[in-house]
Amino acid sequence: ENALKAKFPCLSIVRSSDILIEIMNKGISKGGSVRFLCDEWNIGLDKTVGFGDHYNDLDMLETVAMPFIMENGPEELKAKIENVTLSNESDGIYYGLKKTGLVE
Repeated sequence: ENALKAKFPCLSIVRSSDILIEIMNKGISKGGSVRFLCDEWNIGLDKTVGFGDHYNDLDMLETVAMPFIMENGPEELKAKIENVTLSNESDGIYYGLKKTGLVE
């Protein structure tokens, strides 16, 4: 990952699992996409919720007002994101949304 970032500074490179990376045009990120959509749809960032389970989600989780890291996410991210919900296989998104009050 770091070698590719050094060799191709014109690209956006992020790890999406222990063995996978994502390569995109420079400036493309999930957080940027959230900001773009909120601008397009006139939604305040203070009304956003995000769920992620790996490093490629960190930018998005740092952008939204209420971020959730899945229980199956890396320990490093669970230390950074206050809200840890159940794993992908254990209805973690449902329980996170329940915590926000968006679902019963």
